[in-house]
Amino acid sequence: MNVKEEEEERTRRTHMHTHSSNLITSMAISVASPHLHPLWDHGSSPRAMVGAHFISSSNLHLGALDFSRCEGKTHRLPHLIPPLLAQDGPSTIIPENLDVDSTQPEKISGESSLVYVPISVLMYDHDPDVDDLAFALQECNDSMDLLGGEYIHAHIISCGHDSDRYLSNLLILLYGKCGSIESAECVFHKILSPNVYSWNILINAYVRNDELHKAKIAFDSMRRRNVASWNAIISALAQSGDGRDALTYYHKMLDEGIEPDPITFASAIDACAGISSLEDGLKIHSSLVEYGFISNMIVVTALINMYGQCGHLDIANGLFQVLPYHDVLSWSAMIASYVKNESYKEAFVVFQQMLKSGIHPSRATFLAILDACSNLGDVSIGYDLHALILSEHMEFDIVIDNALINMYGKCRSLSDAIFVFCKMLERDVVTWTSIIYAHAINDQGKKALELFYVMQAESIEPNNITLSVILDACASMHALSEGLLIHRYSVCRGIDTDFITRINLINMYGKFRMLDEAKAVFDSLVEPDTVAWNAILSACVQNDSYVDAAILFRRMKSTGGTPNPYTLAILQGAGS
Repeated sequence: MNVKEEEEERTRRTHMHTHSSNLITSMAISVASPHLHPLWDHGSSPRAMVGAHFISSSNLHLGALDFSRCEGKTHRLPHLIPPLLAQDGPSTIIPENLDVDSTQPEKISGESSLVYVPISVLMYDHDPDVDDLAFALQECNDSMDLLGGEYIHAHIISCGHDSDRYLSNLLILLYGKCGSIESAECVFHKILSPNVYSWNILINAYVRNDELHKAKIAFDSMRRRNVASWNAIISALAQSGDGRDALTYYHKMLDEGIEPDPITFASAIDACAGISSLEDGLKIHSSLVEYGFISNMIVVTALINMYGQCGHLDIANGLFQVLPYHDVLSWSAMIASYVKNESYKEAFVVFQQMLKSGIHPSRATFLAILDACSNLGDVSIGYDLHALILSEHMEFDIVIDNALINMYGKCRSLSDAIFVFCKMLERDVVTWTSIIYAHAINDQGKKALELFYVMQAESIEPNNITLSVILDACASMHALSEGLLIHRYSVCRGIDTDFITRINLINMYGKFRMLDEAKAVFDSLVEPDTVAWNAILSACVQNDSYVDAAILFRRMKSTGGTPNPYTLAILQGAGS
């Protein structure tokens, strides 16, 4: 039996072991105290027990069980606490006003309290085997129950099953899903002989937790890789914006003789879309036709997105029309394609067609259509979209809320942007940047600066986009001193090396008529693009340095720079 067959057989046997569902429910806790009754009865839900965290010191085991108000008889939620040293015999901590004899949760009073019970008092109706534990772990994976998984992990160790590779793989999967990457690493490194599934699960854990560098190291360390291994790293690189590197891995995969599957092609096509490489996209399109994947929904959806991102709406729409059916992914890809090509009204037409077909919008759908609304500047449409978001129960999605703030700001409805910002339960750097930008473009530069300082007081580090927004606000307000301070701040944080930040510094110094400073920032650019050239040319014109503008324009053409209509408009202004 090979490795794959072994894993499949183990999984089959796990799910056939129906009695394992009573692994936790069969537990009965008794406390050696005349004043305490059992905390759980045998009829409790598995969720009542999953989550207790047990640690050991020699032969002493301590459990931490948290009494919390909840619905349902004797259903109390376990609570994870730092390791504690147990003492011999039962140890209990209960508040004086807690009625442990009560079977009605509403009668339980007092703050959430802990009851510490030696694990030796936990009794099972049978000794759980590997399949029992695997079943319980799978349930934790399905519900992303970290506390439950930690409890089961502790029991795996106490039962001597910590060397079992299958259980270890399930633990790595759980810890990766729940963001406990260090725990995942710890479990992985204790596997005596990790198989390809172990490595793949670890790589995906790194990817899920934005540890792309570690994912690449793990991938390169693998002695044997399958198509899932390659898919994981190619997809991760494509989604992170490193499309060129993703395509490099794609070609390495082909060179090693690994046959790609639809996921491989979809990831590689996404990489092409990310870097707007139509040439690479056409080659991959030709390859997937040879493999017979041209009718695969995942692949075709990726193609729609790629052609849309590369400016070929006609091809994207043609692929969309020939699909046998349309799911939310294909609808969203088509909408995003129209938005990318600034066909905002057409994007709304497709959006309405999607709604009429009975498809519920996803996060990606809302992000694309909110972007369309932002560019149209129609706040009435924005209100309708916001209402639809509420109906889809996405009002507490931080990414959606950030997009709403941005939309309301661009639609000149600052009060609505502030409303969304204030009701958010969680805020990140994008949230703060969005609300700062909303104030800046609505002629509230002073307030934008205040929010910039509040943001830092809240321990949120600004990024290059934040600095670009605030630098532009300083320029608009003619706030030179603040602009200089923010430039100094960007230098201290190392953000001044960012290309976008430097462009905005050039623009700011140009507006402040500080041409020498603008030139110094421009000269620090290794390979200035058309946007950078336009920024320094505009700075020269603003400072009436028309000779400098002419010299720089000749330099631009001699070094391979490509003037655009805006470049010519700047020079025409200089000529007039």
